[in-house]
Amino acid sequence: LNLIFDRFERLLSTSMRQFTADNVDITIENMTSVRFGEYLNTIPLPSGMVAVNAVGLEGYILLVYESRLIYSIVDVLLGGRKAKPAKVDGRQFTTIERSMVENLTSEVLRDLGEAFSPAAPIEFVYQRMATSPRFVALTADTNACILASIRLSLEGREGLMYFCLPYATLEPIREQLLQQSMGEKFGHDNIWENH
Repeated sequence: LNLIFDRFERLLSTSMRQFTADNVDITIENMTSVRFGEYLNTIPLPSGMVAVNAVGLEGYILLVYESRLIYSIVDVLLGGRKAKPAKVDGRQFTTIERSMVENLTSEVLRDLGEAFSPAAPIEFVYQRMATSPRFVALTADTNACILASIRLSLEGREGLMYFCLPYATLEPIREQLLQQSMGEKFGHDNIWENH
């Protein structure tokens, strides 16, 4: 999974450069294991919570945008490059902001699918965006998940996006994820193994 997200980081930096017409620094902050319910309780509100169908895995993942990131993307896309970063004021997102998040999400999900392609052909499909954790019950609260935190920095503005991947969703490609490197099963060297 670390290799997949390293690949995703490279793909997304290129896509975001084209999407925003400027340099975007993308950094994977950390990857941890959490319980789904515990994570939902720690999401600061308002946040953009996107339910994503992982076609090919028969499950869902959760993509969460910090409000600071949403306001930064909107500022940059609407020409506010010279203005001070928008203040996070706790209000709900407007229709325009939600539409821009949907456009951003299509870029992010396309790159995520491309990053997963060496492990399995998976298509990540946007389902809906919610602003309350009550509406994103994708799995049981006690189910274990992988939480990947990714920082995006653009023009003096920054914010985090989180991927919450339930173990149950990743179960069909568990064997591929256990490999030390992509395609490990094809490269056996019997002489070296015997040595």
